[in-house]
Amino acid sequence: MASLADNMRPLAQKLPQDYETRVEAVDDLRFNVKLELNNYRTAQQAMSAEQEKVLDKYMDDLHSHVHKLRHTISSAHQEMATQQAQELSEQFANLRHNAATFLKVTHAAHRSMGTAQKKSLVKGRNQLMAEVTATREENHSDIAEAAKIWASISQAKLSQPKPSQPKPSQPKPSQPKQKKPMKKGPATSSQAAESA
Repeated sequence: MASLADNMRPLAQKLPQDYETRVEAVDDLRFNVKLELNNYRTAQQAMSAEQEKVLDKYMDDLHSHVHKLRHTISSAHQEMATQQAQELSEQFANLRHNAATFLKVTHAAHRSMGTAQKKSLVKGRNQLMAEVTATREENHSDIAEAAKIWASISQAKLSQPKPSQPKPSQPKPSQPKQKKPMKKGPATSSQAAESA
């Protein structure tokens, strides 16, 4: 049987070789990792530069579009404001014209109505004065006629002879009874003449 020392000898001889193999493998791995990191950094930098260019172009385009949009909106707003101002001016002009026309028509109608009312009042006053004058003349003529009748009655009464005293057996004449109402008539007519 081989001894333990015999078994350990080949292992001891292989250890330095295996160590060198591992060192070489580690060096290769380190080199490869370093190379990969360099490639990754290079690719990342290139991609970052490209993305930056794309983003710069996108921002430039965005600024250009926003500027154009603001210019378009400003132009449209100014045009709309000008149009609205013109429409408002026309509406105010129409409103002032309509108001002036309405006031003119109203004033003309008021003046015409005032003239018609004045004519109607003058006509009514003239008619009333004519009626009052006619009534006064009629009353004056009635009073004058009543005065004439009263004067003729008084004159006839004075010119009549005194009647003889009637006998006691005879009834009283009815003529004085007829004259009593006529006395009241002339007195009333004279009062009416005084009041006139």
